[in-house]
Amino acid sequence: MLDWLKQYQKAIVSALLAGAAMFLKAYVDDNSLSVDEWWQILGAAAAAGGVTWAVPNLPKPTAPPAKE
Repeated sequence: MLDWLKQYQKAIVSALLAGAAMFLKAYVDDNSLSVDEWWQILGAAAAAGGVTWAVPNLPKPTAPPAKE
């Protein structure tokens, strides 16, 4: 059902974590969020998700050949 999500899950998680970190940093300062702070949150989430999505995963190592 959600097989397409597997290829994007790493990027989604990194975007959510970056957005949450920016949200907490901005909100804790003065217990409110301005429009500029919302743009910073969206920018951080987009940058983290985009960079994580663009970098390919390393291929899985193959098993060593069997010794005879």
